[in-house]
Amino acid sequence: MGEPGALVERIAGDEHTTTDDSEREGLYVSGAPASTSGYSRPSSITRVPSHCDWENVTKMAPVGCRCVITNRQSNLECAHILSRATKLDDRKTLAFCWGIKLTDLDLDATDIMMWLTPDMHTSFDESQWALVPPLEILSDVLINLVRHERKAFTKLYPPKRDWEYTFAQLVPCPDTIVREDHHPPTIHYSPYTTLPTVTPHIHPYYDICNVAKKDAKYNEIPHEATSRCYETLSNQENLAPWHLTSTVPTCLPAVNDCACTYGND
Repeated sequence: MGEPGALVERIAGDEHTTTDDSEREGLYVSGAPASTSGYSRPSSITRVPSHCDWENVTKMAPVGCRCVITNRQSNLECAHILSRATKLDDRKTLAFCWGIKLTDLDLDATDIMMWLTPDMHTSFDESQWALVPPLEILSDVLINLVRHERKAFTKLYPPKRDWEYTFAQLVPCPDTIVREDHHPPTIHYSPYTTLPTVTPHIHPYYDICNVAKKDAKYNEIPHEATSRCYETLSNQENLAPWHLTSTVPTCLPAVNDCACTYGND
């Protein structure tokens, strides 16, 4: 599929491309009861999420319809961890590498979406921050990748409501984050290392792909075919030990070739 690293770069797009849906289509804002959001043009990649999808996100989220980071309840937007504008070829590769059929890769799945406030949603889409899974999960995913494990990722890691993630700032920001989980609310300053771990229901495989795309913008992607992981967020205080496992195996040309064959079946 071309030069190693190309797939992550394609998915990531240029610096003005959001990590969410193209032009934020299908945007839903949670506000007063019976209110609805304005829809922009529908996605050419997949359907616009229905209200049922958003209701399911609320049901699955441990804190319900609250921002994952600030814990606010009002004026929320539903953010996608994996872009709804992901290209077909890239979705075929993801499906192959994750051990599932292309038709099972639903970009509007409940565990691919989470509630955020508008400002957190915008900064998330602009790659200013990410949610990083525990090192043990990253290591386990790496082992499965090295073994060429083709078992469906949903069987390796069945969906659940309380995955643990650490907030990671990727771009310096002067703003404070106010988290409404105590009375009075707690105030957190950049680089936000005082934020507690969060436990959204989003699946770690989707999240790892999200972090990989963002990390590719700030750190060099390895080009050695034998390299299956790379250090990430190395310039972030307290996060140097983290290693990011890209579930998009751009460093494995042979696997990518298999993915091309699989995708054309």
